[in-house]
Amino acid sequence: MTNEKAARPSVIFSPSSSPPGPRSWPLGFVHDLPNHDYHRGPGLSNSGLKLLRKSPWHYHSLNGIELPAWMLDEVDGEGSAAMFAGTLCHCATLEPFAFDDRYAIGPALNKNSKEWKAFVEAAKPRQVISRKQYEVARAQATSLRNLADVREVLDGGEFEVSGYWIDPATGVLCRCRPDCMNRGFGGTFAPSSLILDVKTTQDASTTAALRRTIANYGYHHQADWYTRGVEAITRRPVAGFVFAFVESTYPFAARCVELDRISLEIAREENDRALQVFAHCQRMDEWPAYRPGIETVSLPRWAGGEA
Repeated sequence: MTNEKAARPSVIFSPSSSPPGPRSWPLGFVHDLPNHDYHRGPGLSNSGLKLLRKSPWHYHSLNGIELPAWMLDEVDGEGSAAMFAGTLCHCATLEPFAFDDRYAIGPALNKNSKEWKAFVEAAKPRQVISRKQYEVARAQATSLRNLADVREVLDGGEFEVSGYWIDPATGVLCRCRPDCMNRGFGGTFAPSSLILDVKTTQDASTTAALRRTIANYGYHHQADWYTRGVEAITRRPVAGFVFAFVESTYPFAARCVELDRISLEIAREENDRALQVFAHCQRMDEWPAYRPGIETVSLPRWAGGEA
């Protein structure tokens, strides 16, 4: 990453450019939008596309209708330890200045004790974490920032900015929220953006391991979606989408990768198909699940079948 840095263009935020009608929403980049408001707000996101690829009914059930109270409790309580560890790593890496405002290190006490509960209550609105969770997040952030390429993107980057645009082929309101977007890449006469996304992983030691991780979690879809969003809003090219992987166990080794052209083309085609499905379902107000009727299936080959 030796591109000459250019002056950062102004943020695009133009409510007047929003299309009329019920889907009207400010288009462009929105800074300081709380994460909760972004995820509960309008627009088709990368996670929404992932649900659509499973079935339109999965998307509609989690986004288009009001969830029952018991389901809300279940969803809110489903944050796994791995997911939360990733959240801490993100904050320590991208917004270290905000870490102490969001989290408090709890004492070494039994979590069922009155003293612990009193500490949690007194720490609000900060979330209480353990000393180990704090040290792991800090070590992961240090490992990531020790990579020169990561430092270069983070330097002058914009963090957790929400972006909104209209897909020209379908008219669908779309959104994305890059971890870090640096619009100071390219030359003065050809400015471009570079996007960096922080990921925690069990194993970043080999290309094969990272390829499996990217495919299993659909990270290639995210790379395409965020790239097309930033390009649509800025009307300038994205120089690259970089995954900054850091391992979740000591010594928290880190590694940066980008996807090749063929992988991104595959992701674009699959995202386009999901967009078309969404536009059709929205227009018809029909959200089917799996195939209707009774299907005939056979055993897999390893079990003696023909498939």
